[in-house]
Amino acid sequence: MKQIIVNYKKAVLWSTLVIIFQMFVFYLLWANPIVKEISAQFIHHPSIKPYEFVGGLDNWVMLRTIFHIVFLSSFIYLYLFFYKIMPGKGWKKGLYFGLLIGALTHIPEAFNQWTLIIYPSQLILLQLTNGAIALAIYGILVAVVFQKMNIIEETRNAIKDKVM
Repeated sequence: MKQIIVNYKKAVLWSTLVIIFQMFVFYLLWANPIVKEISAQFIHHPSIKPYEFVGGLDNWVMLRTIFHIVFLSSFIYLYLFFYKIMPGKGWKKGLYFGLLIGALTHIPEAFNQWTLIIYPSQLILLQLTNGAIALAIYGILVAVVFQKMNIIEETRNAIKDKVM
């Protein structure tokens, strides 16, 4: 039976860098001209809260940043927790993980937005697409960095293998 050993000091250090990098990925996905053009069409839609709702743009940015740090950190924990049972190796393991997490988080969110509030379908699709892309990239990034930096070591437990 395989066991995994996690170097938690390295995991925290490299996870921090991966999260910072992923924040730039989020920015690139949401600040690109196509997405900005679609979003701008709905800036005054009644379902869109103004930045003043949370005290202005600076507060909104801080709130979103804190949320994403917690969100992305929890996914690293889940990646480590489910590492042994996820299919694939290397970047493929990360891709599967990112797509799974994306499906589990963004599809229910999109469905709830579509069924519960008056929210533009174009924005729902945009969030669903960008979320899936971002988390697929994040999963790959986590898997590659963790592999290259030897954060996870797989070992065979000979005693357990003989007993089983």
